[in-house]
Amino acid sequence: MIENQSLVGQFIAAVKSDRDEARRLLQLHPVLFTAPVDLGQNALHFLTLEGTPSDVEFLLQQGFDPERRNDFDDTPLLDACVLEKTETAKVLLAYGADPNVGSETRFNAIHCCVYDGNAELIDALISAGAIPVYTTPLGETIFDQWPDCPERQLAMQELIQKHKIERPASDQ
Repeated sequence: MIENQSLVGQFIAAVKSDRDEARRLLQLHPVLFTAPVDLGQNALHFLTLEGTPSDVEFLLQQGFDPERRNDFDDTPLLDACVLEKTETAKVLLAYGADPNVGSETRFNAIHCCVYDGNAELIDALISAGAIPVYTTPLGETIFDQWPDCPERQLAMQELIQKHKIERPASDQ
């Protein structure tokens, strides 16, 4: 395990600075596709959180799975949504990440974005096929827990109008 962690660290450094070396390491050590950095997070999870959209795209081009889950049952897309990494999320969506993804700890990707009011990210999710009408086990919908910022509230209202999202019948 220690050997793999050292190798993963070397690989992540190469992704950030020397893509040819990163490709070489992947060819020599296919375990890098799944080797954990921490808490079941592989290099794709790690670079979704700590890297750039370009780093994430490189990994996806090499064949990393955008649906891989960590120990918390989260995918890289859920992590990107929670951290409002809009451009990274768009890359993940372009490479097939499920826009309707949810986990044991997070209801779905859109719900992760509502509280912060990241209308651009929610729009990207909906444009990629996310279902905007949902109700969490606690009865929350896209109309609940809006951001405190008036500008983001306005952006959310415009998004709801743009996509003609209607409040679920049980929520009216």
